[in-house]
Amino acid sequence: MTTNKTKQPARRSGTINLRVGDAQKEAIDRAAAIQGKSRTEFILDAAYGEATSFLLEAGASSNDDRKFFLVDDATFEAFERQLEAEPDPLQLTALLERPAPWD
Repeated sequence: MTTNKTKQPARRSGTINLRVGDAQKEAIDRAAAIQGKSRTEFILDAAYGEATSFLLEAGASSNDDRKFFLVDDATFEAFERQLEAEPDPLQLTALLERPAPWD
């Protein structure tokens, strides 16, 4: 686990204790070794990825307005240009005069 600015390991202050079976531990250790990670790094990456994925899916089905969209760089740049562009006064007036769909 690293920070983007320094590329140094992030300081960890919490602990999570797990009890695992021998087969589980062996599988985790083998997978970690293949990826060149420690057991802790492998477990944290896997658990954090799964938690993030779950929270994104749960947010999509709740009233939470936070959503995650994965787009390529060109699409994101086009989106940013539209956000930064000056609005067309005629289109803005028409939008504001149109009744809301919930009215």
